[in-house]
Amino acid sequence: MVQKIRILKLLIKIFLWLLLAAALVCVSFSVVALIRERHDNEAIAPKTGTYIQAGDIRLFVQTAGDKSDTPILLIHGMASWSETWRPVMDMLVQDNWYVIAVDMPPFGFSDRPASHDYWRTAQADRLDALLTNMDISSAYIVGHSYGSRSVLEFAMQFPARVRGLVLVDPALSGIYGPVAAPSGLMQGLFSIAPLRYSLTAATLTNPLLTRTLLGLFLYDKQDATDEILAIYTMPARIKKSTSDLGFWMQGFVANEDTGLSSDVANYAKIRVPVALIWGEEDTTTPLEQGQKLQTFIPGSKLFTMPGIGHIPQIEDITAFNDVLRKALTEIQ
Repeated sequence: MVQKIRILKLLIKIFLWLLLAAALVCVSFSVVALIRERHDNEAIAPKTGTYIQAGDIRLFVQTAGDKSDTPILLIHGMASWSETWRPVMDMLVQDNWYVIAVDMPPFGFSDRPASHDYWRTAQADRLDALLTNMDISSAYIVGHSYGSRSVLEFAMQFPARVRGLVLVDPALSGIYGPVAAPSGLMQGLFSIAPLRYSLTAATLTNPLLTRTLLGLFLYDKQDATDEILAIYTMPARIKKSTSDLGFWMQGFVANEDTGLSSDVANYAKIRVPVALIWGEEDTTTPLEQGQKLQTFIPGSKLFTMPGIGHIPQIEDITAFNDVLRKALTEIQ
């Protein structure tokens, strides 16, 4: 009995030391984040873009091409921003498009709303205000991954403003049925502000993990090059990035991102032409989801890319641009 008690005390000590070590690591990342995030977004935003009022905030927008050409919006995915579209923008300009790449908050260099409302209905309202302030009546839109939620919501709320959609490996909820209830444990962890900040600092805004996290979405991990990583981490120096992204993670975990486009039944009501581009090796949103989604959207076209994962536009830009050209031809 005495021996068992000693072993139990030893295990408790080990557990407490491990807990203390984990806490120290999280605190360390939190301190590093506070030191790193000391710049206003406008002060360090690339000079290739500009700020345009879009409802409650200003969106950071990068444009290319002639304003008299047909407008096309490019909407990035989670933890990304407009510059990741640069090679796509160059191709589209050659094909006589007026290209508008937008940073959707809390990612990139756009302002972040005091309300912390980063969800699809608010994002759709911002896109509507953006087009109004740019004096654009309607446009084609390309949406990637998580960004496709806002794109679809915009198309459903403001159908007259959308000429056609291209969804690239869209990360949508409810494709295979009702969304699972959020984890009570995860909600509890992210509801505690200091813990939420530490968890975000140790993961999403931790530059030491950027290559690993990005690699999770790629078929060939070597596509997470130093050049790509430098682009992805550029906004990391903005003030309160970890705090703002922590609020986003809290809502994401709690499934707060709901709207018309979170109900699969509404997909059948889409009347604009839609093309889907999908990496055949995508493990984040497997190709089966694309095949299912095609049946939900009347007349939609599905283009697949062999040997490609979840982010085709950085995995093989030449092949992606070729497929995007074909997709745009189909929906014009």
